[in-house]
Amino acid sequence: MGLLKLILGFDKSDYQRLLGEVDELKKENNTLRDRIRSLEEKVSKLEGELLSTRRAVSTVIEEIEYIKQQLEEQLEEEDEASGEPVGGEEPQEELEDLVLSLILQGVTSPSDLIEKTGLSKHKLYDILKRLTEKGVVEKKREGRRVHYKPVAPPPTPPA
Repeated sequence: MGLLKLILGFDKSDYQRLLGEVDELKKENNTLRDRIRSLEEKVSKLEGELLSTRRAVSTVIEEIEYIKQQLEEQLEEEDEASGEPVGGEEPQEELEDLVLSLILQGVTSPSDLIEKTGLSKHKLYDILKRLTEKGVVEKKREGRRVHYKPVAPPPTPPA
């Protein structure tokens, strides 16, 4: 056993071995730093692509909403221009009576009303809007769903 090992607890060979291990750790640390930098660059690039994709999707959604709005306005104009039932369609009052009778029977969601009546979505919502404006039914939101309920008639005063 050497004098250094006896006094300090290690000798030159231990010191050289430790220096070699430190050098290996430095190399490994540098490799890991390079890998982290590379991954950070990839993440940054992907974030940029994601942002670009989100913008593109947002633009497409806006275009779809615009087209949808234009189509709805065109349908409303066509409905207003026709004014009368076309071909074999039932008169408006009969359709309103049909929808109201279904609501009174407990069919309250628009999707169920469409299924029972066979009306188009646009036509049904037009009828529901008129019935609401007349004060015959009211629109109730229950969570995410919408239901139409009959409005209770005002109490009649005693005679």
